[in-house]
Amino acid sequence: MLEIKPLKLDLTSENSSLQILPVRPMVSNIKAGWNGAYLKHYNLPPYSMPEYSPAQHVIISHNHQSLSNITRKLDGHQQRDCMLDGDIVIVPANVFHGASWDTEIGINVMILEPLHFARMAHESIEPDSVELIPHFSKPDALISQIMLALKTEIEIGAAGSNLYAESLITALFAHLLRHYCSRSRSLPNYKDGLPKYRLKRAIEYIHEHIGEGFSLETLASVVGISQFHFARMFKQSTGLTPHQYLVEKRLERAKKLLVDSELTISDIAYSCGFASQSHLTRLFRQHLNITPKAYRQNTF
Repeated sequence: MLEIKPLKLDLTSENSSLQILPVRPMVSNIKAGWNGAYLKHYNLPPYSMPEYSPAQHVIISHNHQSLSNITRKLDGHQQRDCMLDGDIVIVPANVFHGASWDTEIGINVMILEPLHFARMAHESIEPDSVELIPHFSKPDALISQIMLALKTEIEIGAAGSNLYAESLITALFAHLLRHYCSRSRSLPNYKDGLPKYRLKRAIEYIHEHIGEGFSLETLASVVGISQFHFARMFKQSTGLTPHQYLVEKRLERAKKLLVDSELTISDIAYSCGFASQSHLTRLFRQHLNITPKAYRQNTF
């Protein structure tokens, strides 16, 4: 009798998950990605998923309110997990994983390229020295919230820049290194932030390209340091993440154009780098507690 070997899957292939799951993802950015990171959201019926081995690191976050009993095989071990909203499972690349469940479940699945994970983590860490450890179900509010925020970014299409998503992924990588790797790594704490000339260069680039989409990696390369270091040091220098700073400056520009120009609100939104007029309006309400239209009317 022939032995059936577990599947080996490249999960960045658009339809690869149909080999192990009965439905396509409800939400996915597999065609675009965020520089080595991808997210899918599934609503799954009761099912028995065959054992497989992913080519990438996989983080599964449960996104449903009711308790789900799941029988899981992971790295040669079997366990019955009782999973709630916010519980996560970690499946490193090339580790065998299978599961079965008897109720409907919702899950967010984060797919991370191993080399990008190592490169982003720290300049001095070689890819082979970073070993992500398999984990059965456990609560992790930070990972769960990061994945929910990334899912929302895909759903609303608030692109124009990948800065927000990549900042979240950088925070995710740092958290994984601290809590889910084979040995504890002392990640540096930056008390002094960026040197003044590097901060000046970063801020000038943001202002020059404020209406364009650019990534965290691009911004870090302009300054000449790693993406991981840049995100942490920029916040140390300004009190804001790169994405928060960009949003603040885009709103300042939009406010000025609302007062000093006759451009439509839609044109202002696009010229300032917002995905749409509704995107501008949402952030105006969130940050200024007023709509762009009301702001324009109240300043005349």
